[in-house]
Amino acid sequence: MSATSKGGVVSEERFDAIVVGAGFGGATCAALLARRGMRVLLLEKNGSAGGKAMVVSKNGFTYELWPVIHAPARSSRCLEVLRELGIEDRVELSVPQVRGGYFVDASGEVRPFPTDPDPEGRAILRLLGVPEAELDTAIRVLAELVLLPAAQVDALDETSFTKWLEERGAPVQVVTYLHALSNGIFMVPSDVLPASEAIRTLQAILLNHGGLYAKTGGIGRLAELFADTIEENGGCTQYRARVRSIEVEDGRVTGVTTERGRYRAPIVISNAGLQTTVLRLVGEQHFDKGYANRVKDLVPSWGMIGVRYFLESERIDDPYALVFSERGYWTTDRWLAVRAGAALPREVVMWVQVPSRNDPGLAPAGKQCVLTGVWCSPDPEAPLAEKEAWWRKIDEVMERVWPGFHSHVSSRETYDARDASGLSREAAFGGVGGETIGLGQVIGQCGRSKPAAQAPISGLFYVGADAGGWGCGTHQAVDSGIAVADLVLRYHRLRRGLFRAV
Repeated sequence: MSATSKGGVVSEERFDAIVVGAGFGGATCAALLARRGMRVLLLEKNGSAGGKAMVVSKNGFTYELWPVIHAPARSSRCLEVLRELGIEDRVELSVPQVRGGYFVDASGEVRPFPTDPDPEGRAILRLLGVPEAELDTAIRVLAELVLLPAAQVDALDETSFTKWLEERGAPVQVVTYLHALSNGIFMVPSDVLPASEAIRTLQAILLNHGGLYAKTGGIGRLAELFADTIEENGGCTQYRARVRSIEVEDGRVTGVTTERGRYRAPIVISNAGLQTTVLRLVGEQHFDKGYANRVKDLVPSWGMIGVRYFLESERIDDPYALVFSERGYWTTDRWLAVRAGAALPREVVMWVQVPSRNDPGLAPAGKQCVLTGVWCSPDPEAPLAEKEAWWRKIDEVMERVWPGFHSHVSSRETYDARDASGLSREAAFGGVGGETIGLGQVIGQCGRSKPAAQAPISGLFYVGADAGGWGCGTHQAVDSGIAVADLVLRYHRLRRGLFRAV
């Protein structure tokens, strides 16, 4: 019986490679390998591709389950994948002209970012409260950030973004904005974010815009399209196919076991998360103890908690918005204090997304779905009281930034780290699993210290935000998918003797 998406029990089906998980990394990698001639099986536990960026439709609304920012837009690696797969004509992409943010000053006044072109950013800097005497310094720091040569960026793996800004005398208002922006892009505090990862990603976003979106389906539609091409290129896909284990014999992967049976392949590429792969799907007994301990010590990104609001009228003009204040961004100390029981600050950094502002067809005429998100522990089992405090805070901020907002709301849904864990990676141990991105982009886990995409077991590879890529969320996963596809194809050809190793 063929291992197709139609289902059925399969035993000992053989493939060149098996990809576990159809998030952006897994879907990208599987699609590229199939296009390049390998017989690929893609297994996904959910009913569609997309992972944490999956799109759902309900009551006339189509939306992601939480804010999803894909950036950069104009140089997205998704464009390369669409071209190689030959499916550019299957999707219409949108690059919205976003307002960018709402700054809440010390007095509580809400200041929308200007919409007029402002190449040097002076209008935004004045809005943030940068004194006239410090405007030139602020512009110099921003210019250096954008223009810093790649070799100098790469040398900053062990320097925090906070320290890099401090060393340049960046005005506090610039630090505030860049920290708030970085909180949202990387889901970690800026004082542990490597300057290399921050600067490289911000360069791409500031020069090539943020917020790429796929009309008639949201950004998750791209992962669906990638996965759709696998069978067109001779591979197989199975949805609602949960992988129970990755099989290893004599230090080599031999395939995977699912509820439908066993599938054999000399290559397995896991998009299930590095920790989950090593500690649950393979089992740490197959790894060197030092490697297993290193995996256990890896730090996840924050989780995200938020509210989905369904409005009877159109209240918000922006497709994306970042709400932040002078002291609302998160440092490690502030975060730990709140986790220990300190009161939430009056203002918090918050992402707001309105899918129908990218494509009006994603909501019934005259209505809106508004997605909100703030930071939380990645622990799916966090106490309910802690979650409720965050949901109340989101309600408060929405009303403060958009007065009268709640009078337009017909219904609301809450979500938290448990939802992210259920949709994507399963917790490898207590306290983790609901991380928004995957492994945290912190010093010691980025650049030269990024976990290798090839595991110390022959034929086992990791793909997605945990290994092989860099940057912002889904873009990092696609970058990994491209890099790992190249790595796996070389490995496959060497195994088959198609060219000599050098």
